[in-house]
Amino acid sequence: MTPRNACHARSALLSCCAVIALMPVAASAQDSAATRLSPIIRLPEITLYAYGGDDDANSIVARELAVGGKVATSILDTPASVSVITQAEIERRDARTLEDVLQYSAGTIADYYGTDDRNDYYQIRGFDASTYRDGITLGGLRGIREEPLAYERVEVIRGANSTLFGPADPGGSINFVTKRPRAERFSEVFGTVGSDSRKEYGFDFDDVLTPDATLSWRMTGKLQDSSREYDFSRDDETFLMGGLTWQPSDVTSVSLIVDYLDRDATPNSGGYPRGGSYDRSVFLGEPDFNYLNVERTTVNVIAEHDFGEGLTLRSNLR
Repeated sequence: MTPRNACHARSALLSCCAVIALMPVAASAQDSAATRLSPIIRLPEITLYAYGGDDDANSIVARELAVGGKVATSILDTPASVSVITQAEIERRDARTLEDVLQYSAGTIADYYGTDDRNDYYQIRGFDASTYRDGITLGGLRGIREEPLAYERVEVIRGANSTLFGPADPGGSINFVTKRPRAERFSEVFGTVGSDSRKEYGFDFDDVLTPDATLSWRMTGKLQDSSREYDFSRDDETFLMGGLTWQPSDVTSVSLIVDYLDRDATPNSGGYPRGGSYDRSVFLGEPDFNYLNVERTTVNVIAEHDFGEGLTLRSNLR
């Protein structure tokens, strides 16, 4: 090869190398331009709806049914007619007895014995209701008049349902859910002064004991010094309830709740002679014979563990 031909060959080789080196740059520029000109693909909008657990202390609307602590399920998915009276509704209506709490529940008749104020009386759909506390039977008619301050909510299930509690009355059942520590700090103090020399004082405290909130406590109480509208009567009460909850994880919790109830009352259940009219202050009984004193101490243990995959263990002991 002559020197001139060699020079031309070297020039051609350098030109080819330059073209090859510039080709990726041109291709990259073309890709960038194509990307800018291509339409943007927008995925369809997805909306998620979610809500937390029921807040019985602040809301009168309940979404879930504890069903006696056995199975927490949505009220909409429960195949029964259900009413839930939350703590917020009880306080707003200033319900002093469980008869007052159930007064506005559909299909429920409360206080059907009139002046007989010894116990709580209520029926569902014309039948005496089965009563439960945290899923454990509370007793039938003529039981102790309960204190509404002890409960977070009251659940009314209309119609017989043996799958929940076994044999049940045909009218339905009522389940009272006990207040438990809520792993948050709050305090409430209240007082009431009214007719018939009524004086009432109460409190509700809640706080955590450990920095990680695995151990929390709650203390609730009420002291009542009162009489009724008739002579020689009294309507005194002392109620104290303390709770301790241990929750080492989000799936495990154990609660110990102890409550004390002392009632000293004069029932007006003797009736009146037929004929004539009588003043409301007239007492036709014997003060030394007509009295109703109740003293009760209750210990409750409530345990729960979620194994996952829809399997949850709940156990109540009283």
